[in-house]
Amino acid sequence: MEQRRKTRAFTLAELLVVISIIGILMSMISLGIVTARHHAMRTRAEAQLRDLTKAWMQYYMLYGSWPAFSDPAPMSGSTALPSPSLSGGSGSVTWYPMTFNNMQPLMVTIGNSISQQYNPKQIPFMSMRLEGDYQDPWHNTYWVGFPSASAMSSQAAQATNVAMPNLNRYK
Repeated sequence: MEQRRKTRAFTLAELLVVISIIGILMSMISLGIVTARHHAMRTRAEAQLRDLTKAWMQYYMLYGSWPAFSDPAPMSGSTALPSPSLSGGSGSVTWYPMTFNNMQPLMVTIGNSISQQYNPKQIPFMSMRLEGDYQDPWHNTYWVGFPSASAMSSQAAQATNVAMPNLNRYK
């Protein structure tokens, strides 16, 4: 009679248990990566909003007024943008999309008539890429709200708002 040699091996059940455990661990890791990416994108958007607000405030402090925007597209859709409370004035807030043309006063571009007209001192208030609209990480264009001329005071200038449409969606 031929003797069978016993070899140690994993059973099918053991292999399936190991594969399922690896799958559960991978799903937990991928969820952590997605959450980390989401937080990184939100932090990036908040930093861009701070930079954009600072740039427009520096522009106002230097020139004493807001530029005339070349793309005054009205806010469309159901996205509601906040209205700042303006102390010292009774005017309203006008919202402008931060398109390439509307961002020109903040940048110094050699040979650009918009930049030279609204930023005659050629001071770069903000450095950014030079193509397309200024967008958040989710590809939504930023909007900036400026107080009307009748509401302008030293405190009203501080009420310049920058909005990220659908901000609550990203929290």
